[in-house]
Amino acid sequence: MVKFGIMISVVIPLYNEERTILKCLKAFEEQIFRGPFEIIIVNNNSTDSSVFIVKKFIKNSALDIKLLKERSQGIVFARQKGFLSAQYPIIGTTDADSVISPTWLERIEKNMRDRRIIACGGKNFYEKKRIPTFISSNFQKAHFRIGLSFLFGNNMAIRKKAFLDIGGFDLSYKRLEDLYISITVKRQYHYKNEVPILHDPLMNIDTSLRKYRHPIKFAKMLPIIFRNYFKVLCKSKPHLATPSKG
Repeated sequence: MVKFGIMISVVIPLYNEERTILKCLKAFEEQIFRGPFEIIIVNNNSTDSSVFIVKKFIKNSALDIKLLKERSQGIVFARQKGFLSAQYPIIGTTDADSVISPTWLERIEKNMRDRRIIACGGKNFYEKKRIPTFISSNFQKAHFRIGLSFLFGNNMAIRKKAFLDIGGFDLSYKRLEDLYISITVKRQYHYKNEVPILHDPLMNIDTSLRKYRHPIKFAKMLPIIFRNYFKVLCKSKPHLATPSKG
């Protein structure tokens, strides 16, 4: 009889990523991790051929993949739906425009074998370009140095029990839902004998710079990002959030 250790659910929000979703999914076929894992793709009202590509991939793949629908628009709603639908005790999450490294699931398993670890995350490479990767990496490291954990939503994992204990995502955060979870977990377990959040530099992904190539759209996002950034740093109590039905 084969005895499995860590079991992992991976949540992938999906919104109009027809150019990248196939590469994202194929990376899971290349994982060296041999334990049970499921992939939960949450379609967030895609209007391109993303869903068609996913359905075709599911039909021809041996991977355990579920395709869900979230009607409320926004990545925080999609992540919330996927996290609450996860059947395994560890939830990893990435984005449809990201490609995980072959050891990504293995790193999550290794980290979560330490029961003191509540959540973990790694390093993002931005299309293997040095400057964006350098900025992102040092921004994240700076937060850890001053005691503010910051896990990226496209490259993190958390225990489902802890996620439920803190009330899930705060659905009022249209951006930086990942920072909200990071800071809330750190605060929730700060006074306990825990090492709540681990930064693992070997837990790598390669992700797209597409969001930053449209200066007007990015400029419109900045006020929301800054407002949510300071809002989450000042917030002390978890907010119970429920996903929409459907």
